[in-house]
Amino acid sequence: MLLLMKAACLERLMELNTLGAADSLTRFLEAQFVINAAHLDSIYAAIGRATTARVRRNFDAIYAAGVDEYYPGVTGELIEQLHRALGPQLPSIAARFGSDAYCYRAGWPDLTAVRDGDVLFREIKTSDKLHRSQLETIANVLLPEGLTVDVLQLAELRMQ
Repeated sequence: MLLLMKAACLERLMELNTLGAADSLTRFLEAQFVINAAHLDSIYAAIGRATTARVRRNFDAIYAAGVDEYYPGVTGELIEQLHRALGPQLPSIAARFGSDAYCYRAGWPDLTAVRDGDVLFREIKTSDKLHRSQLETIANVLLPEGLTVDVLQLAELRMQ
């Protein structure tokens, strides 16, 4: 989700970045939101104006800059599908995230799936419980947007 939001507002982040546009490709979104706190409304507006084609181009540029190691397995097709499914909500999701970006940078569910325009967030647990960051992100960012979040508790299958 952070990569999706970043791809949706990359041009605006580049305009605002005093270290140069290339820094916007690799700097984490939460840092850019904090650094540009006075410009968040324009960043959210840019997210709202982003087309799926622009988001895909920006994703490709971000991924090519070496960010792929932080987001392994994310594909351009997934980013496109997420944008098509969440595009109208994305500025609001970004605003919730931006209200406390360092708090909400962690806690996103393990899996984000999209099919036929429906998005599902799924957290997988084995023996541990939800962490505070997960509880806060789910409760304050995802659920208020009406998004589906499931928590699955895995248990060992014991054969008798």
